Amino acid sequence: MKQVVGHFNPLPYDNCGFRALALAITGNQEQCKLLKAKVIAILNKKNLFYQQFFRSFPSSKPSS
Repeated sequence: MKQVVGHFNPLPYDNCGFRALALAITGNQEQCKLLKAKVIAILNKKNLFYQQFFRSFPSSKPSS
């Protein structure tokens, strides 16, 4: 069974993770800014849920 079907080298951008996700979801890495905006909108809309979730991780707390 072949598991690796290819590779992807995203174009440079502030966060290549969004380019990789955009390619996986939409088939087009140029949709990265739209995808990032949608993710941020969801995080803002459901901020109480995500605050509870991420507070359980020590690394998510700001360092002083």
